[in-house]
Amino acid sequence: TAHLSLLGYDPRLYYRGRGAFESIGAGISMNPGDIAFKSNFGYIDEESGVVVHRRVDRNFEGDGPRLCALLNGVTLPSFPEVQVIVKYATEHRCGVCLRGPDLTDEISATDPLEDGLPLIHCKELKPGGK
Repeated sequence: TAHLSLLGYDPRLYYRGRGAFESIGAGISMNPGDIAFKSNFGYIDEESGVVVHRRVDRNFEGDGPRLCALLNGVTLPSFPEVQVIVKYATEHRCGVCLRGPDLTDEISATDPLEDGLPLIHCKELKPGGK
């Protein structure tokens, strides 16, 4: 948030999380109304839904770009009008941008913040958006 202050923006008013910074840093052009996420590649146990490792190895430069290319442009069945943009950033991270009508950034987090806990499903915090 210090960089916002240096540029004259009050972070208490303008800081909306790291998503836009990670996505722009990965090369995604952001438009007004876009929603951006800083995302980690990790390991999840499919049967239990438990996050085994919140981050894959930091040496992920080979697989990361390939996975991002596979995810980029994926269609969300429940929201086919929403464009999904995914670009590799660095190590175990990527930027994700959702672009479409009536999106909201008023959503809950999904990171359990510790390995060995269930993945948290994202929920809308304020009715009216997607």
